[in-house]
Amino acid sequence: MSSLRRTLRCACASWVILLLIGDFSLASHPAADPSAVVIAKHARFTVLTSQLIRMEWHASFKFRDCPTMTMLNRHLPVPGFTIEQNHSWIVITTSHLQLSYMFTSARSFYSGNLRVALSNFSTLAVEWTPGSLADDDEGRLPGTIRTLDGVDGALDLDCSSQAHRDDLHCTMGLVSRRGFVVVDDTNAVELDDSQWPWVRKEGKSAPPEAKCNMDMEERRQCGTRLLSQEECEDEGCCYDDVISSCFYSSAATQDLYFLGHGHNYKHALKEFTWLSGPVPIPPRFAFGVFFSQYWAFSDVGLESVVHAFEQHSVPLDVVVIDMDWHVTFYGEKAVDQAGQKKGWTGFTWDKRLFPDPEQFIAKLHSLGLKVTLNLHPASGVQPWEDSYQTVAELMGIDPSSERYVPMRMTHKPFAEVWLNHTLGLRELEGVDFWWLDWQQGEGWIEVLENISNLNPTIWLNYIFFTNPNRWSGSERPLILHRWGGLGNHRYPFGFSGDVEVSWESLRFQPYFTAMAANVAYGYWSHDIGGHTAPTDPELYTRWIQWGVFSPVFRTHCTKNPLIKRLIWKYDDEYEEIMREAMVLRASLLPYIYTQAWHTRVSGLSMVRGLYFDFPAFEEAYSSSSSQYMFGDDFLLAPITHPVDPATGLAVQQIWVPPGSWVDVSAGLMLKGPSTLRRSYTLSEIPILVKSGAVIPRKGAAEARRKVLGSSREIPRSIAFWVMPGAATGSGELYEDDGESEGYLKGEHAITTWSFAYSDDMSTLSFAITQPEGASYHGMPSQREYEIAVYASWPAKHVTVNSVDIEERKAGRGRHKESEAVWAYDGSHVSLTVHTGVVPAGEKVSVEIELQGSNNDPRLLSGFVGESKRLQQAKEMLDGQFGTVFMDWYPTFLSAAASASRITFDPSTAEEELTWFGSICSAGLDEISRLKALDPGVKTKILAMFECRGQPHALPPIDSDDGSVA
Repeated sequence: MSSLRRTLRCACASWVILLLIGDFSLASHPAADPSAVVIAKHARFTVLTSQLIRMEWHASFKFRDCPTMTMLNRHLPVPGFTIEQNHSWIVITTSHLQLSYMFTSARSFYSGNLRVALSNFSTLAVEWTPGSLADDDEGRLPGTIRTLDGVDGALDLDCSSQAHRDDLHCTMGLVSRRGFVVVDDTNAVELDDSQWPWVRKEGKSAPPEAKCNMDMEERRQCGTRLLSQEECEDEGCCYDDVISSCFYSSAATQDLYFLGHGHNYKHALKEFTWLSGPVPIPPRFAFGVFFSQYWAFSDVGLESVVHAFEQHSVPLDVVVIDMDWHVTFYGEKAVDQAGQKKGWTGFTWDKRLFPDPEQFIAKLHSLGLKVTLNLHPASGVQPWEDSYQTVAELMGIDPSSERYVPMRMTHKPFAEVWLNHTLGLRELEGVDFWWLDWQQGEGWIEVLENISNLNPTIWLNYIFFTNPNRWSGSERPLILHRWGGLGNHRYPFGFSGDVEVSWESLRFQPYFTAMAANVAYGYWSHDIGGHTAPTDPELYTRWIQWGVFSPVFRTHCTKNPLIKRLIWKYDDEYEEIMREAMVLRASLLPYIYTQAWHTRVSGLSMVRGLYFDFPAFEEAYSSSSSQYMFGDDFLLAPITHPVDPATGLAVQQIWVPPGSWVDVSAGLMLKGPSTLRRSYTLSEIPILVKSGAVIPRKGAAEARRKVLGSSREIPRSIAFWVMPGAATGSGELYEDDGESEGYLKGEHAITTWSFAYSDDMSTLSFAITQPEGASYHGMPSQREYEIAVYASWPAKHVTVNSVDIEERKAGRGRHKESEAVWAYDGSHVSLTVHTGVVPAGEKVSVEIELQGSNNDPRLLSGFVGESKRLQQAKEMLDGQFGTVFMDWYPTFLSAAASASRITFDPSTAEEELTWFGSICSAGLDEISRLKALDPGVKTKILAMFECRGQPHALPPIDSDDGSVA
């Protein structure tokens, strides 16, 4: 028995590195703990966790302990497991898995000598063997692909359907409905043990023909997708030219990882990131608003755009400058020495547009904005670049020859010179990060450097994100680039490419983004509005709304003067809705940033399919094309189709998961599991929030403070948005400096909160515990909190830290931050307590005695949504002045004013909510009898409401009945 449990040094050096790849300070140990290793002749098994086993086979016993581009850290806490052995088999058993291997077999892994079974997962036997040619798995959930360039609508994410596209790096998910996934890391490139780990070149040869004589059922596909015989044999695999298949020989090296997590998909992602490296927390500003447009902007032109954002009170955080920042040679229509379109690659400012780029960037920085530039780097350094002489000399090229310096991405001397002396010039001028727009093909490295299984997308991501001379710790790495394969989660953000403009393209993006969570790639950014053509106002508005609840908010489009990406270029109706959405995005930064921390800890992406949270429900899978989780508390079902022109409404089918959920647009409590159809106006977004959730947001005062560069700032005012439907709740707010890598050293703070109602839900206690001893650069020394209780009765009595506070009546102006007051908002039926400014580290205790029980169903009967729609309907009626008159619909106007009356006199809330349905219904009856009203307007108004026909008697109305036309 003991002879089986031993370790073996591999062909790679034994070493420990810092996780430069996406995490500079977390120690990465490529070699596993020796006590986790079981060797059985040509096979080595590493029990990494109770649900994750590494399986290796090597004819010469040369197992590897060095990192690959996918797997970095195998030194995990050793789980409990047992080993049993008979004359030919060993059996390794954990609390979740049982692996059986015939160690007397002289063949590489195949169905006859290896099997792994799951325990405690299903009443049916679940077992894997290295069987069929492709190891097909119909239950495996999709992952993601390199790009959506040129896609109009949906693209099939099933990699078996993308076999003809070798440039997509199509990757299936790490989770499967059958309960397990096998990741093949055999052909992954290895990294060396240098200070900046670099790719190791290792040649392989085709196996002897005798080792390829295998029955079809014994063959196992070699790699993820190898097409040609040359590619196949370069990987040391067998090729069948009759059926064009590539498969492992009977003596092939194999390096497999069995992930047997059942339907605990969350844990599968968590354990994968233990192996592959955690998802970094992007800098705080990156969750703000990006402005981007392919256009020959000058410095003056971009400054004008920035000023317009400020004038129109629209948030802005990042200015993206497309390729016209550098010299382009458009008029020459020539090719450069690399055979590429001349000017497509460029690293030197076009001084006609940017005469003093350093001063220009400094000005944007002074406004709180960040700057990124576009790169198409394939042509290397051409003779006209301002860095050419230096780079040529350092690379041994005589500058007088004017011979270009080729782009050799895996040649470390070139990479270091290029990064330091070409891009480094721009970084010294203030460029914050790079938009890598590699479009010159995915086979460059194999052709130029003879390294297979390494593509320029993931390798560029790696060298840009880990460049030790660029990222010294004071700044947090960030890039924009495409997906390069498993492990790419370590290099955020993604840029999904140039999609066609259509409702179908919008409809696909939420699904595409959520599926990427299955490979831990949680930060796709998209061209909001589409790329290729003008976008009609309704479509752009809905795209903006989806962008608010996407990982990254980035507008973009191609060079076309007819395309509008600045929201104030649209009619007021659309502009106001889009502004409101973008302001909402900015206000949610505390929640979003906290969720980014959760992603780092758990590997679980912010935007993800519902099956992560509700794996036992079929609807959690079938609804994934139209709805998703946004963090732990939001469920989004974005509108991705036009409204009905007759009603002005878009109908959306929504699956409500188990539990209670609040439709915040409507002000309704929904119970799940259930499927329902609801209608939404253009200004409404289908947002469900878990009952009892508390959403941290920027405080109202913070939101008003500034619009430029606000996302990078640590808010001094935090609002806690308390959802109804639960008697108790708790949560946490994560913060760090948002810019440096100090968070990797523990420089952060976690503020916790909890709430509890009395038994009759008429008293609410809310406690905030600020961190003691925690610190980070820029941490506020004092702070104001707002406790905003959604769907609540007004207060009778409120104390903050045992001190009574007064009501701030509506119409008396904004409260001062130093004041502790409470206020009531009838339009949201919400009570807000302002704590006033409190010192950091001081516990805050808020006690609220309410005018009634917050368990009262009237608070969540749809009043919030109906009130807002009544205001919209009133504006429609105002537009009919001269045809109809207000005197003709006084009850309707009374219903429309209900929320305002509550705001000005909260003591009326109970009476207003009691009679609202009847007043609203009677008011709509008035509208239905207006014969002079434009029929189209009437149809839209009547279609908006669900309060018609409620069986309440009308209270007395202090106004004339008016005239009915």
